[in-house]
Amino acid sequence: MSAPEPHEGWFPIYEESIRQIERTFDREGARRKAMAALLAVSRIVNLEGKNTFTRRIASIATDMSYSYPHAAEALQLLASTGILTIHTQSVPNSKEKAPSVYTLEQNVLRLEPTAFTKCPRVSNNNQEPPINEILIDSAFSTFWDSYPRKVSKPSALKAWKKATLPPLPDILASLERHKASDQWKNPQFIPHPATWINGCRWQDEISPKTQTSTAPRKYGHYK
Repeated sequence: MSAPEPHEGWFPIYEESIRQIERTFDREGARRKAMAALLAVSRIVNLEGKNTFTRRIASIATDMSYSYPHAAEALQLLASTGILTIHTQSVPNSKEKAPSVYTLEQNVLRLEPTAFTKCPRVSNNNQEPPINEILIDSAFSTFWDSYPRKVSKPSALKAWKKATLPPLPDILASLERHKASDQWKNPQFIPHPATWINGCRWQDEISPKTQTSTAPRKYGHYK
């Protein structure tokens, strides 16, 4: 199965690999570290044009804006999901560690072409923001593309960065339920995205009747 053509300035990170990380780790901290490692590894794969590459941890740590120990931990967390394979090499008659060989598993690269998240393409000018910032902006971009009322984007991004968020697929699933509700059929009653985020509206319970009813209703102010 062929991979999708990347947009100019972007390359794909498949949603299934993100779901695998979310299935593997209950702790948000572990998820974020594994996600950051996934993004860093995927950027290198994109740059080199193959899914196996050789790097020192220090080099990957610099790309991630992580300390050496934290980068090493993040890579090991990603490897524990099965997405990444790490082969550690040794230098004969030396205490120095040789660069490790990393393989982003082919099953991640052969998913449906429609299942991908946009992330900035790596460049050589060392001008890119830290990995975590890119990861946050990428997830927010996916949310923004799905949200039906596109107003006050800076406020929405600020709210996104401050919020304690569930996994992105859960947010998008909740958003689809809201979009199918009677109330959201009228655009003026769709809250601003920042309001939706600040109110943790992904926790709302929307009854099937509310989602499918076609009877006319009277609306008050949105709360």
